[in-house]
Amino acid sequence: MVFKRVPTIVFALLAVVAFALSATGQAGPSGPVRGPGQEEAAYIGTPMCMTCHHTYAQLWASVEHSELMSEPPVPANLRGCEGCHGPGELHVGPDRKAIVAWADLEVQERATICLPCHEDLGIEEGLWFDRDHSELLGCTECHEVHRPVERTQLLKTEVGKDCSPCHDDLDERAAQGLHHPLYEGSLACSMCHQFHGTEQRNLLRRSQSALCIGCHGRNVPQPENHARKDFRLGHGDDARGKEDTCYTCHDQQEFCNQCHAIDYPHAEEYVMEHGTEAAEFSYTCLNCHQPDYCGMCHDPLPEPFDAIAAQMAADAEDDDL
Repeated sequence: MVFKRVPTIVFALLAVVAFALSATGQAGPSGPVRGPGQEEAAYIGTPMCMTCHHTYAQLWASVEHSELMSEPPVPANLRGCEGCHGPGELHVGPDRKAIVAWADLEVQERATICLPCHEDLGIEEGLWFDRDHSELLGCTECHEVHRPVERTQLLKTEVGKDCSPCHDDLDERAAQGLHHPLYEGSLACSMCHQFHGTEQRNLLRRSQSALCIGCHGRNVPQPENHARKDFRLGHGDDARGKEDTCYTCHDQQEFCNQCHAIDYPHAEEYVMEHGTEAAEFSYTCLNCHQPDYCGMCHDPLPEPFDAIAAQMAADAEDDDL
């Protein structure tokens, strides 16, 4: 849809209509966007907005996103300028401040305006607001909605290439084995991360191991210590205190818990609450702890660790014969 500047006489007529609506107390359809003073305001349509904001609005009208939200069957409360700024009746009349000014909104308030229309694109409010990104970034930090841009999806910069202003330690983390190397920008952040929210940790698109195998197949590069013959049984010592390094490649729920069954590292209060899981997953505990470790606090050893300790002692005696 292409808008043209509305003649002054039309503006005057529309203003009269707006005041008349205000006087009769009529209001437009209730919508998701209403700011202070707009509770009873009516929707007056984008052409009215363009009489004052014509230069800015002409740029806005040339964006495909604007065209999609400017025609019926889009309801009035989601249509055009008022879809994001609320009904303009009072703004053009007695109260110029009766409009939603995005500069005055908190980041999450801005997202609340955009998300109702974009849920059908797989962007769920619950996933978005459950992540730290939602407290720091609004939709318009990444997407340009008022003027044309060269990139698709209204992106201000190339997708996944503008994360460094906040994540400025990625090269250092990669050198420490805590993040995949970016190889001078040849990898985009969006290859692994879904910025709009995901069930995975760190906004990953899929589980960590699935992402690795997706590119590397089964020949995923491994650290040197993985080649040790005793690594499988002794990797606890390697991992202790360096869990974040392990999680660079391994997902705890999908990979580690195949053997461990219990989340590790344990929470601080776990020492006081471990009894139930220890009784159910006793052999899992023994992946890291010897029975005599339990004996530091428990005397005598609880079941089944007492029987396991006795059997291990008997096996040791047999080996000595």
